[in-house]
Amino acid sequence: MSESKSGGFFSVFTGTIAGLSVFACAAIACVGVVITGAIVLLALNNEAEPDDPQEQAIAANDGFGSKDRPIRTGEWAIFDDVDMRPIQVVYAPDAEFTDLTTRQNPPPAGEQYVLVQFEIRCKTQECNTRLALTSFWLIDQAGRQWKEPFLTIEVKDDLDSHNASRDEIITGWQAFTFPQNEAVRAILMQWGLGPHLYALPPA
Repeated sequence: MSESKSGGFFSVFTGTIAGLSVFACAAIACVGVVITGAIVLLALNNEAEPDDPQEQAIAANDGFGSKDRPIRTGEWAIFDDVDMRPIQVVYAPDAEFTDLTTRQNPPPAGEQYVLVQFEIRCKTQECNTRLALTSFWLIDQAGRQWKEPFLTIEVKDDLDSHNASRDEIITGWQAFTFPQNEAVRAILMQWGLGPHLYALPPA
């Protein structure tokens, strides 16, 4: 009788250990699945929300705004504090912008003046284009950047001299030197020291 009881106890003990082992393995498997799922979600979150401000700006514009994929004509370039877009381009290789400028010296040889009118939509309490150090460049067919010249031309409605409150739209001009007899390929825009976005010029 004592051997039978001992054998029964051993069988129960062995079964209990086996059950615990199965439970432990199942628990470990569940923990592994949870950890794997967390890693996958973290990776997806990192892909959806890039850390680089430049990548974030392009993501905010539905993947547009890079040099190879500029923002389409007429659409707003979305920044954190403002939205911007070029709305008019004026070429004058052989004429002066007498109705748009207050002063204009002849452009360098082989170059012309190009005037671009921009709109800026304010999304913060106040937007000041001069204090924000707004920057623009024209991109030629070779991919070179052309910035506003220094003291050779001044426009009447200068974009750099405007203030706006939330939801107001600023309109103004910027002047550039640019290769003669060549059309603008793209326009590079930057608000303050933040990211920069490429946009196609107005038609």
